[in-house]
Amino acid sequence: MLQVFPILRRYTRALVWGPLVFALTSPPLMAQDTHMRFDIRLGALKVGHLGVAANETDQTYAVRAQFQDTGLIGILVGIRFDAHAQGTRLGTSLIPRKYEENVDTGRRQSLTRLQYDAGLPQVLDDTPTSPLLIALEDQRGTIDPLTALYTLLRSGPAPCGQNIPVFDGRRRSQVTLGPMRDGQCSGNYRRIAGYSDAEMRERVSFPLTLRFAGAEGKSHLVEAKVDTLWGSATLTRQ
Repeated sequence: MLQVFPILRRYTRALVWGPLVFALTSPPLMAQDTHMRFDIRLGALKVGHLGVAANETDQTYAVRAQFQDTGLIGILVGIRFDAHAQGTRLGTSLIPRKYEENVDTGRRQSLTRLQYDAGLPQVLDDTPTSPLLIALEDQRGTIDPLTALYTLLRSGPAPCGQNIPVFDGRRRSQVTLGPMRDGQCSGNYRRIAGYSDAEMRERVSFPLTLRFAGAEGKSHLVEAKVDTLWGSATLTRQ
């Protein structure tokens, strides 16, 4: 899950760092389809929409997300982002098998494809290429950014109290959430490894707050707030 909320941070990089505002297009899903739409704001300014389509069976999951800007911020106009992930369900846990993201900023295009072998991510495509600053063999047990984001967005037991290790093909980060209190939990998104020295000097930790609605054991995210390099970002469910 825009670095809007950590994972959102990853996507907000296109947004302002990534894509954290997606428009929904209907991917080929099976049964029990779920469609979610979120508005994203930086401060008081609405900058885009996040659309997510997902499907879960007793044993599998598939999720897709896309970003659509509002056209109000020049640096975001024309950005296209499309990501999808699929994998296995083990209880309430999601274990990725494949992940792909395509980003087109209008000036630069990038593609990342990951495949997992016994929990170890393998980088199949990563363009444009540059030297990795992290050892792939140390990334076993991590999950991709979209699976992490979906873990926060999906209906079910609230993810509060969890530590979620994330690897995007180049960088490792972690989302750490405290216990649920009064329908919400606080935590932070933290850069761990694979970032440049300049990025680590810039900032390492980004506080966030998640707010949920619904009965215990079947809640869903209604709002996420996270600090970013550009101020406070808010994700609101529509």
